[in-house]
Amino acid sequence: MIVARALLGKIKEAYDTNPKLMNLMLDDYFRGEIRKSQKGWRNIVATAAKKGIPVPAFSTVLSFCDQYRNAVLPANQLQAQRDYFSPRFSASPGC
Repeated sequence: MIVARALLGKIKEAYDTNPKLMNLMLDDYFRGEIRKSQKGWRNIVATAAKKGIPVPAFSTVLSFCDQYRNAVLPANQLQAQRDYFSPRFSASPGC
């Protein structure tokens, strides 16, 4: 409970400082925390993948952060993959 209270305090502080903040990752405090935690975070995801342990929340959010902070990654790559694979895996009434 204490961690949640502290985190909510930091979120409130970020929006009090900048009411037009579009994303918490743009706040100095959260940007610093992500930067500090990134090496360990990547190690957790890599180790889990090597051992066949699914960590979907960790890996998805890490991928989101990578894409969000990197201006040269094509944002349309995700949409292209969705367009390519979606029709193949959609359920039809005849199945």
